[in-house]
Amino acid sequence: MKLLEERLKNIEGGRILDVATAYGDFIRLLTDSFENYVEAIGVDMAEDRLKEAQERPGNEILYNPMNAEKLAFEDNYFDTVAMRHSLHHLTNIDKVLSEMKRVLKQGGLFILGEMFQDPKTEKPNSYRHWHHWRAKVDRLFGEPHNETLTKNEIINRVEKLELEEFEIIEHLDDEPDSDSLKFMLANISDSVVKLKDLGNQNDLISRGEKLQNIFKALGFASESVLYILGRK
Repeated sequence: MKLLEERLKNIEGGRILDVATAYGDFIRLLTDSFENYVEAIGVDMAEDRLKEAQERPGNEILYNPMNAEKLAFEDNYFDTVAMRHSLHHLTNIDKVLSEMKRVLKQGGLFILGEMFQDPKTEKPNSYRHWHHWRAKVDRLFGEPHNETLTKNEIINRVEKLELEEFEIIEHLDDEPDSDSLKFMLANISDSVVKLKDLGNQNDLISRGEKLQNIFKALGFASESVLYILGRK
């Protein structure tokens, strides 16, 4: 993350939009990183997450429930448009990226951050194993959640936007702390309970319990993140 923060520190953010903002973590990082900004808006379909984001202390950020496939903003409205860790949650990736470009001013800054699958760094306790297992659980309960993409798949999607000054920053997140590990273990336990209540999900239950034992023994290893920046 430090590489991105360093890259943005002398840039004016202007009017900022964060798509699929969830709890607002990324837009708060952006507002803290830019030299200055005029306005910051985060949008997401999950109103409960937006409510929690709005209640958190910090910068004055406006959060709105909104479908990213049809952003309720006029063309060329924002100076900065961003999204992080949400590409693999989208039902229609190209539509959302196109909407992000539409609302971005000519010359405005586009930022995409996304975890990617890198076979060279895969470990038995890699974060991706939990993430992909959790994606299967979410899909079972009707929530859009796909496996993370490869580096080339992410780049190819963004290249379709034909942005100028295309820049790629590859970053490995810091190793997770004990709180992150506790969260993951608790998340697996909660998901296993839901699966047992649903019934006929022995394979997913078994896989979740195996992952839990691996993470208890080894902790869990971070995955690389790809940040792509470009100008409209």
